[in-house]
Amino acid sequence: MILDNISDYTEGKENTSYMMQFLTENTSDIFLVIDSSGKFLYANPSAYSELEYSPEEFKQINIHHLNAIFKNFEWNNFLNVPFENVLSTKSGNNLHAEFRTTLFSANNYLLIIRNLTDKRRISQEMRDNPLKYQLLAEYSTDLISRHNPDGICTYVSPSCERILGYKPEEIIGRKNFEFIVEEDLPIAEQVYPEILSKPIVQTSTYRVRHKLGHEIWFESTCQAIKDPRNGEVTEVYATSRDISERKKFEKELIIAKEKAVESDYLKTAFLQNMSHEIRTPINAIMGFSDLLTEHLDDKEKLRYFSEIISSRSNDLLEIINDILDIARIEAGQAKVKTETFSLKDLMDDLIKFFSEHQVKLKKQHIAFELRLSPEIENLTITTDQIKLKQILINLIGNAFKFTRQGKIEGGAYISQGRLTFYVSDTGIGIPQDKHSYIFERFSQISSNEKNLGGTGLGLSIVKGLVKLLGGEISLKSLPGEGSTFSFTIERNLNQTSQI
Repeated sequence: MILDNISDYTEGKENTSYMMQFLTENTSDIFLVIDSSGKFLYANPSAYSELEYSPEEFKQINIHHLNAIFKNFEWNNFLNVPFENVLSTKSGNNLHAEFRTTLFSANNYLLIIRNLTDKRRISQEMRDNPLKYQLLAEYSTDLISRHNPDGICTYVSPSCERILGYKPEEIIGRKNFEFIVEEDLPIAEQVYPEILSKPIVQTSTYRVRHKLGHEIWFESTCQAIKDPRNGEVTEVYATSRDISERKKFEKELIIAKEKAVESDYLKTAFLQNMSHEIRTPINAIMGFSDLLTEHLDDKEKLRYFSEIISSRSNDLLEIINDILDIARIEAGQAKVKTETFSLKDLMDDLIKFFSEHQVKLKKQHIAFELRLSPEIENLTITTDQIKLKQILINLIGNAFKFTRQGKIEGGAYISQGRLTFYVSDTGIGIPQDKHSYIFERFSQISSNEKNLGGTGLGLSIVKGLVKLLGGEISLKSLPGEGSTFSFTIERNLNQTSQI
């Protein structure tokens, strides 16, 4: 080498020095460090073998000896801009090469030269002896094509029929842009002129239209072939690969990432909400418990404070039950305990419970009704009565929470041989795009109502319990028009003599 190693130009950065030394000494590319006058300051082993000069000879010559293009060469005009030209070796052989220059240190330049001679030779052989390489193209799983400078296809491999649905004769003679999806045309229109002006490999991705109409993602690698005599582009070669599955996978990764971020956000919001929901009843319980001792002689106040303590204790118990329920469902520890009971008795219990609930909520003005279709009025079923009642209490409770006026009704009927329960209200309604969202954990639909509280777990628990009973739940709702929740129970959990 002219110098011991290239690290003399890396300004003492040990890691950079080591990596640069390893790279330059183990690559087939030519690495040259040159000062502004064209004198060689460093040459790697590939420079000696490719250019046929010894280290001592490099000390005696400069860049001008290699090619006339370097006479009066303006280095700063070609910094980081690749170009191709012919390079002369010591013995007079010509190497077709790609050149890249960059400012290395102070006024010194790093010149990287890649020998393209073999690549050019193969390209020429392909043009001169097409039959020699035809088998490679015809049995390739990728789509191989050749185009003239105007983009007209002059050859396409048989794989096009498998990938695009077109036979080769349906593509040859047509412009390559014809098959590109309209939204991606700007990509092709930008890249193709670059392919023609810069005879280096260009890779781009875009969508093409299959003969049957669906879209396929393509990754195409293209290169223009120039006539060495006049530098004009004669042909463009392209290898295209169907990457639709890869794109689908990438999209799924993005969606999974967004869901993970959303889930993390919802969990954070849930913890903040739970902190508030739990502190509120606890603060009330603690505060009014202290007041009890201060008003032992005032029975009216004692009664009032006791009612508040009892109500807030029930609120706290409901929150804790929700947390325990969702934990059991997600852990797979919730078990179905079947028993036989009357549907009419179940509905009577719910009517009695919510008649008292209406008074507490001060919503006696809302009409409330639960009914059974005539054919099942005397029906007895076998399933988990506690879980079924919990589902209905959650749904009816939600209906009261979000209904200011009108009516709430529910009940059961037979549909396609299956027992179907429903709860309908005239409340605020739910936007179509939120129908699946509301069944997710920690989710709540915001409204113009005052803060209605809740953990955001109610409907997630309902969905989990319905699934546990072997059924499915659905929703019909529009903003301002109310909501109807319907769910079924798996037939094998409903043993009756009448179904």
